[in-house]
Formats: sequence, C-alpha cells, structure tokens
Amino acid sequence: MQTSASRKSCIVACATLVVLASGVITLAQPPDNAALLYYQAFLLYEKPDATMTKTFDDFRGGEIASNDTIDKFMEKNRPIVDLVARAANITKCDWGYDYSRGVELTMPNFSHFRQIGFLLAAEARWQALGGNYQTALDHCVTMRKMAVHVCDKTLISYLVGVAVDALAYGTSEKVLAVLPSDADALTRFKEQFIQAGKGFPSVAAALTQEAQVCTATMTKDAVPALLKSAREAGADPSEDPLFQRLSQGDEAFFQRNRDYWLSAMARISKLLASKRPYTEMSAALDELAKELNEQMKDNPDATLASMSLSPDSMKRIYLLTVRKDTHLNVLLTAIDLYIAKAKTGRLPDALPADSPPDLFSGKPFTYTMTAEGFMLRSQNPDSKRSQFEFKTGQ
Repeated sequence: MQTSASRKSCIVACATLVVLASGVITLAQPPDNAALLYYQAFLLYEKPDATMTKTFDDFRGGEIASNDTIDKFMEKNRPIVDLVARAANITKCDWGYDYSRGVELTMPNFSHFRQIGFLLAAEARWQALGGNYQTALDHCVTMRKMAVHVCDKTLISYLVGVAVDALAYGTSEKVLAVLPSDADALTRFKEQFIQAGKGFPSVAAALTQEAQVCTATMTKDAVPALLKSAREAGADPSEDPLFQRLSQGDEAFFQRNRDYWLSAMARISKLLASKRPYTEMSAALDELAKELNEQMKDNPDATLASMSLSPDSMKRIYLLTVRKDTHLNVLLTAIDLYIAKAKTGRLPDALPADSPPDLFSGKPFTYTMTAEGFMLRSQNPDSKRSQFEFKTGQ
C-alpha cells in the first residue's frame, strides 16, 4: 500500500517524464520557416571550381550528357537537394531582413539562391536521364516554389524570383523531352506546376512593396549612409546638387519627397495592375515615363525619386514579366500537346481550343510539327527568343 509520500513522489516523477517528453517532442519538430533550411543549404553547398562549373553548366544546359564527374557531383550534393525540397514544401519563408538599415541593408542570399536553383535544374535533368522521371518533375515543381519563396519586399527579390521561375520553365522543357508518354503523370505535373506558382506576386504588387520599403528609409537620418554609399561607388556627393539638397533638407523637405515618391510609384503600379494588352501597356508606360521624367527635372520635391526611380526601367521590368508569363503559357500549351499525344499516340493537328495565348499578341501561339516534335512561336517583338522547340522523347 502506497503512502502519501510515495504517491507524491510518483506524481512528481510522472510529471517530470511528461515535461521531458514534451520537450523532446518540441525539439523534434521540423522548422516552420523555409528560410532556415535554405540558409543551411547555402552553408553546405560548395561552389565548384571553374572547370567543374563549365562542365556543370554545359550539362545543365543540355550541351553534354552525364558522365562520371557529373554523377559524383550530383551524388555529393544530394543532401542539399533534399534540404531545398523540404524548404520548398514549407509555406512560410521569412528571410529576416532588417529593412530599417535602408541603403546599408545587405541581402547576400540572392547569389546563393540562384546557385541552388542551378543545382536543382541540373539534378532534374540528371534524374530524368537516369529514368527517374517523377523525381525530375518534382524538382521542376520545387523550383517554382523556390521562386515564390525568394520574392520578398524589394524589387530586386522579385527579379530574382522571375529568373528562378524562368529557370524552372526551361528545365521542364528538357525533362519533358525525355519523358515517356504518360497522360496521368503529365496532367498531375501540370496541376502541381500551376499550383506551385500561385503565390508569385504581380509586378504591380512588387512595386507597391518596394515603394513602402523605400519610403521608410527616406529620412534625414539616412543621409549619412547615402553619402557613404555614394563615395564607396566612386561619386563625389559634394559636387552633386541632388546630394546637396539632401544634406540641407529639413523634415518638411523629406516629407514632400516621400509624398512625391509614393505618388509616382502608385501611378506606375496602378497602370501595371490594369492588365492592358501588351501593345497598349507598352505605349502607356512610355507616356508615363516621359511625363515623370519631365516632372522630376529640377524639382526639389522629387530629389529622392530622381535618385531612386528610373521610370524607363519600369518598362524593362514589365517586359521581363511578360516574357516570363508568355514562357509559362508556352510550357502549359506544350504539356497539353504532350498529353494529347499520350492519349492518342500522335500530336494533334491544331492547338486545343482553350490553350493559353501569346501575351505579346493576345493570339494563340503559332504551332508547327517538326521531325523531332513540335515548335511553338510567339509574336514577340522585344525578345531574343520567340520560338520554343519541343522534342517528343519516348
């Protein structure tokens, strides 16, 4: 028969075990922030030397077949690929940037992120050539999730996201070229690929975020850092009238500059959000850039905008976005053609009626069959690449 003391000891012991067990369970939980796993991958990945980089890039680009050197490189980096795949499946991704530092803020992860993207692209092709087709397709989906994760509150992060997303499209082309005909696998891949890119911000949203981040650092307190940054870039602020205005400006001056900056960025974002046809949007951006450039001439209230905003560059950013989205539509159209071939044994004579359009013309892509597959063409007046060739593989 237990005494009161022994019962108390038992209760304490049980409670202690519960607490310890709870602690183990808590410690065993995986990270809920994808950035933590990406940072681990950055630390573990050893960038190859110049010779290996050339071999690696040639393989990733489809210029050479796999070999022992490539095989060893991919096997060595398998843990990193696994880390990135785990990270991509986590919804939350907080990079922990301290935006209060303004121009002194550093974001060193972008170059690492692109390198990891190249690794995933090579891994996808390597797996496809090895007959591991589902793994290869999964890596293409992972790359789209990575593109969404890298987009933060700055325009530069958006542009890195555009580059990684485009890398996912190009890699998918190479995987599809060797994929056996399998309508179910292709349909599933198309659905997953579309879903993976759902969180990618619009260019208008990216500019709105950029405006807010920059506004927070447009203060008199930030002037010393701006002057330092200019000197490090080789400029002489003492001879620049814009920097002289900053040095002499009071709080009212900076408030007027913040107001002008936000107004200009809001006009650009609103125009981009209107989703006009390419030709119409291109002309409207030219007109707005001309107007803003004229407004900012010798305007003290536009001093910071003159230093931070290039209206002409907004059209280039818009063009990059249209190229990316057109490439996506090309890829989705190609997948539909692969599915049709898998179901019927042959490519269709015409594109499916519901195929996504060429965003440059608003019309369907030009479709022609070739000896090895088919070609899709975009009526793109501003791109180095207007035609996309697809091989039908096995």
